[in-house]
Amino acid sequence: MTHKLAGAAVAALLLTAAVPNPADAAACKSSTVSALGNWSQTFAGARLSARLAWKRKARALHGGRYDTWWRAADKSYGCWSYQGRERCRAKARPCRFGS
Repeated sequence: MTHKLAGAAVAALLLTAAVPNPADAAACKSSTVSALGNWSQTFAGARLSARLAWKRKARALHGGRYDTWWRAADKSYGCWSYQGRERCRAKARPCRFGS
């Protein structure tokens, strides 16, 4: 009986920790920001360049609170190769957390 009670207490604690505070909820822009990165020798470098270009553009359009890629919604990349080099475009809706 004690184990069941302890398990229920742990489950309740985990559930309350998983519910976000409304003040911490993401506030996302309705439109996407799209930015083209530089050509790179590697796919990883092309994606990084695209993310950095997206960050600069999101900051210029919406301010520094919206320029974080990992917070963005609906993230995607479009990448292609040409003559052994890679290039990507990053696209996402900028989001911020908190008020």
